[in-house]
Amino acid sequence: MPPCLRGDLRRIPLLITAMLGIVALALSGCGGRVALAPVKDLEFTQSMNSARVAFERGQMAQALLLFEQAMQKAAARDDAADIGEAAYNLGVCLFDDGKLNRAESVLETARIELARAGRRTVDVRLVQAKLARRIGESARVNAAEIAGEVASAKDATQAEKTQAITLLAEIDLDAGRVEAAEKRSAEARRALPSAGVSPRSRDAMEAGIVGLEGRIAAARGDHAKAAVAFDREATLAQSGGLYGEMSTALLAAGRSHESAGNAPAAADRLFRAARSLLAQGDRQRGYAAAKDAAIAADRAADPALAARARELVNEGSPAGSPATKAS
Repeated sequence: MPPCLRGDLRRIPLLITAMLGIVALALSGCGGRVALAPVKDLEFTQSMNSARVAFERGQMAQALLLFEQAMQKAAARDDAADIGEAAYNLGVCLFDDGKLNRAESVLETARIELARAGRRTVDVRLVQAKLARRIGESARVNAAEIAGEVASAKDATQAEKTQAITLLAEIDLDAGRVEAAEKRSAEARRALPSAGVSPRSRDAMEAGIVGLEGRIAAARGDHAKAAVAFDREATLAQSGGLYGEMSTALLAAGRSHESAGNAPAAADRLFRAARSLLAQGDRQRGYAAAKDAAIAADRAADPALAARARELVNEGSPAGSPATKAS
């Protein structure tokens, strides 16, 4: 499950603000005094809310700019909690956008500032662990060490523990420790929260576990079982709103179906993955998947699907490259 933004949207309804002003004036006219609670920096709040909307719409450049602005506004006030929240969200966006080194630095700022404000940092540590796994050996921190810290943290939510255990299993599998990964995968499934999270969040977490089970099955050479798992992962990722992960799962399912000798299923999954990737703007992976889909459709003796796949090949073809046929 990819990292999520921190905190809820914070809005100050203008109508309510205006009404408070009217009440204050009325009371002051009667000799009364009104002491209003201090309001957060309005520009900071607006930047954070606008950044969230941009992130949810997939407007990453705008989200990055606005979270950066919010962090600077909070720094001007030396507000540790707001610096930490803005830095965390900026770090998540940088991670999602593939700017891993900057994300690493910004997330550490989030951890330090939230700790200074006396706020919990388990969610930050979880993202730091995921980022460290993505970066690899050059990461400043150890992914397994931080994931273990989150899994055993007293203030970690069940959802955070589930993700940490899943991450530990992925790290085991990366290192070729298939049996250890299998045990942790089962542990993650047992930890999966049955309440306290939205159905969408639960589907997103379960997608990660099911995808892990598919990788374990593939590592053991059981491609038919892996294909079933990856198909299920794609369905759960779609339900959880993780369309990038859905496309990756469809790719894995297609290749597993192909290895299992099921050419029609392979062609179908590869075509759907290619179409989704191209629609998401990932031309490189979409183009490669479309070529594979056309080949698989030929093997499945499905000329209609092969023709549709070749249309995607042409759509995703690099500028200047002939792509009338997939070979």
